[in-house]
Amino acid sequence: FFLNLLLIFQRLRFATKAPSHLSPCPPRSTRPSKKAQKPPPKKKKKKNPPPSSSRPCTPMSTLLLTPPPCPRRPRVALLCFEEHPYGRVVAQRLCEQGFVPAIAIEERSAVSAKRCSWYSRQLSLSSSPLPPTLDSLSKAHGFPRLIVGKTNSPETVAALKAASVDVVLLGGAGVVSSSVFSVPRLGAYNAHPGMLPMIRGSLPVAWSIRLGIPLGVTLHRVTEKLDCGAWVDQREVGVRKSDGEEFEDLVRRTCDVAADLFVGLCEAVKRDGKVREGERIPEEKFGPCMRWEDGVEGEAREVLKRGEYKCYVEEEEPQD
Repeated sequence: FFLNLLLIFQRLRFATKAPSHLSPCPPRSTRPSKKAQKPPPKKKKKKNPPPSSSRPCTPMSTLLLTPPPCPRRPRVALLCFEEHPYGRVVAQRLCEQGFVPAIAIEERSAVSAKRCSWYSRQLSLSSSPLPPTLDSLSKAHGFPRLIVGKTNSPETVAALKAASVDVVLLGGAGVVSSSVFSVPRLGAYNAHPGMLPMIRGSLPVAWSIRLGIPLGVTLHRVTEKLDCGAWVDQREVGVRKSDGEEFEDLVRRTCDVAADLFVGLCEAVKRDGKVREGERIPEEKFGPCMRWEDGVEGEAREVLKRGEYKCYVEEEEPQD
C-alpha cells in the first residue's frame, strides 16, 4: 500500500513540474551581477600638462563676473602762448567736459604777444562771447600755470615730467621740439585750423580763403616736421554764402571745432587707453608752409565781402 502511494506521489510531482521559462528566479545571491557582465573600464591616459609658457583658458563664469577695467581720465597738459585766446577756448571746453588740465604751460615772449593780440582782436569782433582767461579758469578749477620764456626750455620738460602727463595739447603755440613732445606717455597733438595737407603753417584761415581752399581743422600728432604728423581726425568748417559770416566769425568757428576735437581725443584715451591714429601722409603730398603776413587778412576779408570764395557750401533747398 505504501509503495503504491509513493509511486502515485512521484507521478504527480513530475506531472506538475513548471516549464523552464516559468521557473522562479534564483535567489539574489545567485543572480549574475550586471556590473560583472561589463568589461572593466579602460583607464584614460593622462594628457601631458601644457608647457609653462601657454596660458590656461579662463572659465566663462570668471569672464562674466570679472568687472571691466576702471576708466581713467587722461592727465592733460596745455601748451600755448600766454593767455592765447585759442588756448582759452580749448581750456574752457576741456574743463566743461571734465578733462581739467594737469598743468598749463604758457610762453611769454614778443612772438606770443603778437599772436595773442591778433587772435584777441578776431575773437572780440566775432558774435560769440570771449572765453574766460586762463588765470580765471585755473583758479576756478584748481590747475597750475607755469609761465616760461620759451616753450622748448628745460623748465617745460621738467614740469611735464613732474606732472606725469599722458597727453600734451597745443592750444596756440610755436614749433615744439622733440625734447618736449617726447615726454608725454601718448605724445603731443595739435588741432591745426586748416585742411591738411593742402594748407600748413601760420594764418591758415586767412590763407585758405585767399587761395580758395576749404576751411577746416585737422587733429594730428606733433612731429619734428611742422603739421606733418599722423592724423587723428579732420573736420570741415562749411561756409555758406547766404550766411554772410565775417572773417572773425570763421576764425572763432575753427577754434570751437578744434576744442571739440581735443575733447574727442581725451574721451578716446579715457575709453581705449590710447590714441587711434591714421596712416601718416608722405611729406611730398603736403603743400607749402605758409608764413605770417599781415596783408593776407585784408585780402581774405575782401574775398568774403565780394562773395568770391571758391569753396562755399551748396545751399540746401527749402523743404515743402
